[in-house]
Amino acid sequence: MLYYCSDPHLLDDNIIKTANRPFSCMEEFLEIFRENWNKEVRPIDTTLIAGDVASCWLNVHPEKMQFFAEYMESLNGKKQLAIGNHDRRNLAKSSFRRCFSRIQDRYEISDHGQAVFVDHYPSEDWNGMHTGTIHLHGHTHGKDVLSHLQNRYDISVDAIHFKPVSLEECIAMGHSWN
Repeated sequence: MLYYCSDPHLLDDNIIKTANRPFSCMEEFLEIFRENWNKEVRPIDTTLIAGDVASCWLNVHPEKMQFFAEYMESLNGKKQLAIGNHDRRNLAKSSFRRCFSRIQDRYEISDHGQAVFVDHYPSEDWNGMHTGTIHLHGHTHGKDVLSHLQNRYDISVDAIHFKPVSLEECIAMGHSWN
């Protein structure tokens, strides 16, 4: 099974306040996010994370990078990364890159026969937009700040109840603006 999420901003203490998350601190978020993830995702599944997986400053804090790697290992399944703006600095570290089975700027995939375009950033136009390709993105943290386009869904953890979701679940949540 394939799952999706974006923008967990692991170990970024500021995200609790800036994204108005319902957690008292990063430690509480990390605990609940792991619990939610492992209830949903099995060891044989894959989760495509559409960017901003962690604090952009892991690369200068070896102890945080080590914790991050161990935390990622504690999450079920394989992880793939579509690079977000907070990920670029961390890509220089092999310990960061090893957390993912695949890393790309964006993905154009098929999920059970449905064409899907996954990018950290929301697009106003994407390959296949007019032929039914679904666009999954992050970056906006569930805020209704974009033009309303059919088949474009925000998969920021803030919009999807702090857990990875399947394509079907994402569509059912209705984060596309028809």
